[in-house]
Amino acid sequence: TFLLYLGEGVTAFAAAYFFSTAQYIFKNGKPVRGVSLKDAAAVSGVVFLLLCSLSGVTIFEVSPARMIIVFGVMFCAAVYKESGGAVSGMLAFLLVAVSSDVGAVSASFAVGGLLAGAFSGLGRRAVPPAFFVSFLTAYMFSGGGSEKLFLLIEVLLPCAMFMFLPNSLFMRAEKFLLPEEPAADISAENDEVRRRIRAARDAVDDIERSVSTVSKRLSEMENCGSEKLMIEIQNSVCCGCGRYDFCWEQNFRDTKTALDEMYDTLKKSGTMSRDKLPSPFSNRCIRQTSFAETYSKLFFGVAFSEAADKKIDEVRLVTADQFGGISDMLRDLENEFNGDISFDAKTAERIRENTEDRFSVKVEFVSCFRDKNGRMFCEMTFSAAPSSLNIGELRDTVGETCDREFELPVIKGDKSIKLCEKTAYSVESAFSQIPADNEKLCGDTFESFYDGRGNYVVILSDGMGTGPRAALDSAMASGLMARLVKAGFGFHSALRLVNSSLLLKSREESLATLDIVKIDLYTGKAAFYKAGAAPSVIRRQNGKLLEIKKAALPAGILRDAVFSSCEGQLENGDTVIIASDGAYEYAHNAVKEELQKGGAKRASAEAKNISRRAKKAKGNVRCDDITVIALNIKKKAG
Repeated sequence: TFLLYLGEGVTAFAAAYFFSTAQYIFKNGKPVRGVSLKDAAAVSGVVFLLLCSLSGVTIFEVSPARMIIVFGVMFCAAVYKESGGAVSGMLAFLLVAVSSDVGAVSASFAVGGLLAGAFSGLGRRAVPPAFFVSFLTAYMFSGGGSEKLFLLIEVLLPCAMFMFLPNSLFMRAEKFLLPEEPAADISAENDEVRRRIRAARDAVDDIERSVSTVSKRLSEMENCGSEKLMIEIQNSVCCGCGRYDFCWEQNFRDTKTALDEMYDTLKKSGTMSRDKLPSPFSNRCIRQTSFAETYSKLFFGVAFSEAADKKIDEVRLVTADQFGGISDMLRDLENEFNGDISFDAKTAERIRENTEDRFSVKVEFVSCFRDKNGRMFCEMTFSAAPSSLNIGELRDTVGETCDREFELPVIKGDKSIKLCEKTAYSVESAFSQIPADNEKLCGDTFESFYDGRGNYVVILSDGMGTGPRAALDSAMASGLMARLVKAGFGFHSALRLVNSSLLLKSREESLATLDIVKIDLYTGKAAFYKAGAAPSVIRRQNGKLLEIKKAALPAGILRDAVFSSCEGQLENGDTVIIASDGAYEYAHNAVKEELQKGGAKRASAEAKNISRRAKKAKGNVRCDDITVIALNIKKKAG
């Protein structure tokens, strides 16, 4: 009896404390978002106490109040983990033991809460089995029979309900209840990343400068071709001649002038004979035949050597340019960490857990970050290529975890994906290609893709000439550019590497135009980058045409290739036309007339009509490759 009174007194004291704390919380306007475990225990104690007072209300001996208490213990275990399960379970044990005659089985609330919290680390669905097993064990050891079967029902029903509740409900509850941890100070981490990238960029810059300087000095140190020939002819023909001193000592200037004249003659005509020797050799040289023949032979050797040296110099300089391109790429990476993005490791870990739990796959890496506008992006890499994965369900899972709407994932290879928050605009794209006359392959190549950052990118390249050779050059240019852009590098830095790759590709001249448009699907802003490309056209919804024409050399001609760029705002219903020069040559006015017809057309019909009109307008003139890409801009509902 004493122990019973003592238990009732302790319970009354705890109840008074809970009511006092709960009253203080609500009276002082303590923010609900971010409820600590101490505050949650006070509120739970009040709720459990009120429910215990209603435990006598039963339906076929089953108490709805005790069912709610069971659900509350599991909920606290799922949200607050071990500590939440232990505290709520102990509260439920004390209150149920005092207020009802369920006997020793009430101890299962304390043990079940602790076990449920311990197993919550395996996922929400591990909580009900842990609680039910502990309760069933206590029920069996307490000699439970059919007369207490209602207790099993009171636990089994909340467990079943808990199992089938949606994950999104618990995600929102955690976000609402758990104290918001102070935002990690990532500025120091970003500064360290930027410092290391900057150090690598400075090292690459030093290499570029060193290669350029050494190449320049070597070129200056190397003798020119005429000087090499002069030394060779002096040693091989004139050495030992009786007139050596007269030609090379007393009249050196005249001799050198005559040799330079012979060098120029051979460069122009490629032949040298005795009767073509300039004065003074034709007047005073006693070895004219030997002199002319030897000089001709030596000339071709020196010429080949000079051409090889020139090629080596070009390779050195292009190699330096490649180091410069790498430096620019490192600068792009450095700028990304310059306050433009902030990483969210906690959300990334939740995405990993929920993805592995739902799809039974092993996630190797997850990155979750926000840009300066607060938009969320996610990148995920699996340990192995998933055999079957519904990308729509994956998008929904990530969206539920982050409480945001995402676009369908962009797939990178077999194991990686990118997701971006839902965009405001969409793009309907289509193309039409007509190869040049008598050619099976089109010399134009294009790539179009979503970059996983809310941008839609189109890259069109036109190789020099027509046929397979042009197709190879354009495919190389557009393919390299697309891979670099997908990797997150800027267009200008990517152009330097593409340009140097074309310069080094073969001995023959290899060039290709680049025509790029990037559309920000959040804002509708379009950026155009052109290197030797044909004009692009924007047709507004009202039918007005805007021509985008920028002058710049194609890639693969000069070392210093640069884009000419501009930006513009697109609106709902606008159409962007990107085309190779084959569509405009001899048919510029015809293409404009086709565009001015206006009317709501699908992108496929737009591209096909323009390409056919351009082909028809050329008539009997030899036709170049024609490529037309049409992009219809649409604003999403809502």
